[in-house]
Amino acid sequence: MVWFSSPGSGSGASWGGTGVKQDTTKPPENVSADRPFSVSKVLGRSIPIVIGTDKVDGIPVVGGALTTSIVTGYTQVSLTTLQNLSDYPSGSKWLNNDPFSRVALVPISGSQQVAAIGYLLAYDPFGDGYELIRVEIDDAVVFDAENGIGASTGFRYYGGNHTAVDPITRGVIGANAGAWQNFAMIFIDGYATDSAPSVKCVISNAASGGGGNQEIVWTGATPAIFTQNAAGRAAAYDPTGDVIYQLLGQNEIAGSTQVYLSVLDTVTHSERYRIPLEDSTAGVSGSKWIMAIRGSGFVFTRFSGGASVDNRVYDVTTGKIVSSYEESGELFDWKIGFPFGTSYILIGFNLGVGPSLSYALIDITGQVQIGGVTGAAGGAPVVYGRQTAGTVSFFICDTAGTVKEAIFDGDAWTTITVYTSAGVPTGAWYDPQTGYLIVFETVAGAYFIRYVDPETGSTADSVTLDRDYFISTGTFATGRERYWPRPGYVMMTEGLNDDGRVYLLNIGSKTISTFAENTAIDNIDFTTGIFDQNKLAYYQAFGDDVWTEYRPPNILPGLIDVEIMLTKLASLAGYGPSELVFDGFDGLAPEGDHSEEYVL
Repeated sequence: MVWFSSPGSGSGASWGGTGVKQDTTKPPENVSADRPFSVSKVLGRSIPIVIGTDKVDGIPVVGGALTTSIVTGYTQVSLTTLQNLSDYPSGSKWLNNDPFSRVALVPISGSQQVAAIGYLLAYDPFGDGYELIRVEIDDAVVFDAENGIGASTGFRYYGGNHTAVDPITRGVIGANAGAWQNFAMIFIDGYATDSAPSVKCVISNAASGGGGNQEIVWTGATPAIFTQNAAGRAAAYDPTGDVIYQLLGQNEIAGSTQVYLSVLDTVTHSERYRIPLEDSTAGVSGSKWIMAIRGSGFVFTRFSGGASVDNRVYDVTTGKIVSSYEESGELFDWKIGFPFGTSYILIGFNLGVGPSLSYALIDITGQVQIGGVTGAAGGAPVVYGRQTAGTVSFFICDTAGTVKEAIFDGDAWTTITVYTSAGVPTGAWYDPQTGYLIVFETVAGAYFIRYVDPETGSTADSVTLDRDYFISTGTFATGRERYWPRPGYVMMTEGLNDDGRVYLLNIGSKTISTFAENTAIDNIDFTTGIFDQNKLAYYQAFGDDVWTEYRPPNILPGLIDVEIMLTKLASLAGYGPSELVFDGFDGLAPEGDHSEEYVL
């Protein structure tokens, strides 16, 4: 990194390490933290020049505090049969996103102080401009382009080769406001705080962009436009094998007399192969379900439409039946699956005869046995749980206000209550990295995230929200098998009728950002997709005749040639390229190269 002083602060450059630094600088003046705070008088601070990629501290140069209106809570109002939400103020919504409750949540307005400040990050004497890699506000990461994490706090960034004047600058200075050209700037707008926040950014002039969309190409016949059912229940994802399994019947391939299994490769973006499934003629025109038995070479299916309803394990290579269970009064709706030793367990609801919460135990050879989970009822959201030596579990969100854990030891199930809510839990997720059970809940019209210790049931931490979130997927999707966050994160959505959007909660920083969105469709349709943070990608088929991989825009810090670096450094001291001679660099580079590359 190179440093220079603000104009009028002295001269006399000195070389040191890889940078140039002015010896004489005026000590920086403190930024006012009074309420309302403001920023000014920052002349004298050293301003960095970045060659390559580096982290810089933002210098507040313009703006201050504003008071804005916010929703501080909600009042519950019971509607008559003649009333609608439109009869109440903007922002009103149904309790628990359920219009049949006839209970509206009417917003209560309040105010808060927010920062509206511009920060100077770096000077760009070369005209290259800087890409923004990461933003930290008050030491919390709120944006990470390298890892595909969208902004969780409102900001505007200008890389140095811009001409636009930011609204904050124009609002403070007026018609004569400038654009801070050749300076990398970030403007924080709407961040709730009592004092001017600290801002740190990673910027780069040696970065490359990523992201983009790519269809997964069929090698067999192209199916019909995917419905919720075809894109949801009839498709399954195995991240361990980089594949999407797609069932294709008569509704997808006209004239088909049997169900086919298509294996779609998410790395090569092509259909690997397509095979007919044994004895599937009866289910070719009915509803079809599929679950990936991850990493096993098997899939679990359920076909309806024939004289019997069969739950089967198929070999994905041959299409042959490995084992089968015929329903006898049951009506299974499978939701999640997870490994247990050398076996695999599926959890789902039974809407027919027998226990309302059921499990299927599939051994290493593909043999299946089905039974009931004791101590818990079906119908409530279920999510992955914990694994210990000899046991495995999952969690159940009960609308009665509790979160339960069902534990299997290989022989029997034990169900215990691990958290009791003062309101209604709208979703839960167990994070193996932190050991927390993350519970989303609504209490008296207010929204919270609770960090719960499942061993004690105590709340270790809590976050207040401005809206309710759900860990759910579309009606016709396969349970929670569509969300694949990294450890330390949770994926969730808003209400079913809201715009199609999947969010990420960073458990450590308590920030929420957008991972994927398609506002042209609602959440029911959008969450038939597959969302994998580990691959920085999501996959969608609904409304199209092909699966498409979407990679959110990301920016990767790159390498910079050492000769380019030294040439730029020398230009700051007044030396042009024709005045420089590089000698002896061949010995620093691998055979065939004539320069060395470093990450700065």
